[in-house]
Amino acid sequence: MSAPWPGQENDPNRRPGGYGPPPGYPTGGQPQYPYGQQPAGPPPPAPYGVPMENPEIEPLRGGAIAALVTSAISLMLCGSLGGIIGIVFGILALVEKQDADKVRRFTKYSWIATIVGIVLMVLLFAAILILPFVIAAFTVPAGAY
Repeated sequence: MSAPWPGQENDPNRRPGGYGPPPGYPTGGQPQYPYGQQPAGPPPPAPYGVPMENPEIEPLRGGAIAALVTSAISLMLCGSLGGIIGIVFGILALVEKQDADKVRRFTKYSWIATIVGIVLMVLLFAAILILPFVIAAFTVPAGAY
């Protein structure tokens, strides 16, 4: 069986496998230009253009990354709210592309939130460890009267 339908054995448009192109599509190949050249015309424009980034921001990225990593570590080790706030401001500093002052400000906020969170957690742990001894030292035993 060489043709899928009777009467198509000698069809010049028959393709291998018995299937042709879908209706409405051209059946020819690419247009041929002399000597392999393309038609003259301007090159197509860039689809979105080159993203603009302020060159002052690149040196500030290291501080933003350090603040972000420190905030993440303080969140994992201390579980402080300052770590979450520091992570948010660190990410904001990293995604800012235009304004170097915003990058500095967000990095500073990230460091402040992280340090405040660590200090508060140290004070909380110190209070938890020391408070029972202070209470025990100042309470009067029941048989002391």
